[in-house]
Amino acid sequence: MTVRASAVNDTLLSYAISTNPDPLQASPLDGVVSYGAITIVVSNGRQEPVYCDEIRFSFPEGTLAQDLTNEDAGILAVISPSSWDIAVLGGGLYSATPSKPSANEITTSGLVAQIYNIAINDEPGSVPLSVVETSSTTNSKPFSDSYGQYTLPKFPYGFFFGNFAPSSPQVSNNGSVTLTWEAADGATYTLYWGAQSVDVTEVRTYTAGPLNSDTTFLLQASYQLQGETAVISLTATVNVSTPDLTVNTLNVNNTATIGTLSVHGPADLGADGHGVNIGSPKATGGVLTVLSSNSHTEIGDTYVTVGQINALWGTLQVIGSLEVHGSVQMQSAFIAMQPPQELWATKLIDGNHFEQDYVASTDGFVIGSVSPNDNVTRNEVEVGFLGAWTKQGVSVSATGGMFRVDDQNVVPINSSLTLPVARKEVFTISQNYTVWNNAHLPSMRWWFIPLGNGTCEIVTTNIENTAAVPPDAVTPDTKYPGR
Repeated sequence: MTVRASAVNDTLLSYAISTNPDPLQASPLDGVVSYGAITIVVSNGRQEPVYCDEIRFSFPEGTLAQDLTNEDAGILAVISPSSWDIAVLGGGLYSATPSKPSANEITTSGLVAQIYNIAINDEPGSVPLSVVETSSTTNSKPFSDSYGQYTLPKFPYGFFFGNFAPSSPQVSNNGSVTLTWEAADGATYTLYWGAQSVDVTEVRTYTAGPLNSDTTFLLQASYQLQGETAVISLTATVNVSTPDLTVNTLNVNNTATIGTLSVHGPADLGADGHGVNIGSPKATGGVLTVLSSNSHTEIGDTYVTVGQINALWGTLQVIGSLEVHGSVQMQSAFIAMQPPQELWATKLIDGNHFEQDYVASTDGFVIGSVSPNDNVTRNEVEVGFLGAWTKQGVSVSATGGMFRVDDQNVVPINSSLTLPVARKEVFTISQNYTVWNNAHLPSMRWWFIPLGNGTCEIVTTNIENTAAVPPDAVTPDTKYPGR
């Protein structure tokens, strides 16, 4: 689920916040205490080291809706790796510091902090989690403070919201998809996609379509009580094969194979040294011009309405039909999307940490998913960490598996990530896992969904990776691992 960040965050490091349970649940009025935990993944998404002497986390304590707890005693905190320490200062304040001066450098390996055994108060609402970071991009003192703030939703006791999934991860153009989810009563639910939204409070399934391009759906839950509002959201992405594209300028080098071309405005098609052939062009209220030297022009079954087709020094060829609304320049190939390709992280880094470097021969998306093992039992705890990044510094991560809630219960968490990659761009996939009580390994899988005619190949030479890597799992006390 989404933990919202403030727009004024100016920290050098990046912070991914999650809670257990997700969302946090206020304690009921009958005296039963609802406990919660906060996990904070700290990473460096820059192409340079960040030097950090202290990170302070804080949240308000009290009995109000914007307070997290009114019980300061009993709260515990841990941090990984062991070269960092975290201190519980009281009053909702926690200080993380390197245990030795050389440990203040943060590059591709980050930090994972966990604050747990928190007795949540009985008022639903939204709790601010503040971050104060003392850091610099150079190791010259003094360092300066930067600030971030995140919102932790706190829902009523017993609230549940999850398993948001499409009936298929990919549909054909103009196809439809059925979305399903599980959710408790008492909240307001709204489904968003593109420029559309629909109130789905009274249902737990919805069919959307027709879809003409890759679409991300966002399902938002909102709960109001005494003027306080708690909001959380889930997302699911559906890919469309051979999607429609809307662009201002399309440059195609070499060859463009297109069904129907309708021109509403000027369109310049250039293929220097290559032929451009038109089977059934249609220029409506515009001009279609071929700018291809050292070649010829073939135009058949031409239909022109209040416009013209020009062929200058070359060939314009269309097999089928090509429709253009506005100005188009073609100087490279455009090819429909191909089936997904499964990827594998097989290069051992250390322990349970595996990576693999790939290069894409076409534009596309890298999809990673992590979920509990099908054979896991209610007494097993397993946590999987996924990360993917490009050499240009774009990085995403996901955490999933079976998480411990208390002595008797564990909860399944399904998570995924999506990384856009460009043609000829080198990217890395990374996976790590931690298990307790001899648990089964979590299920971790990878796919590449191409937007053109191409695949991914393993990079066999060494490359320099500069984006963030998901850090090793933090291990809390052995009684409540994963809390």
